[in-house]
Amino acid sequence: IAPPKIPISAKLGVGALAGIFGTSCIFPLDVVKTRLQGSAHLYSGPLDCVRKVLAAEGPRGFYKG
Repeated sequence: IAPPKIPISAKLGVGALAGIFGTSCIFPLDVVKTRLQGSAHLYSGPLDCVRKVLAAEGPRGFYKG
């Protein structure tokens, strides 16, 4: 028995959702990494960076740029 054919529109939709989900999860980590690399003297570590970004800019601060 052959597996059912999945329409291309379903594949595109699922791929788009996976991309959105992946980016929204990884982007904040990338922001923290970039801020630590660019101004390491302002932060004592990654958690300190997260706390300061949340305090100063709120959750939207992780999605700037």
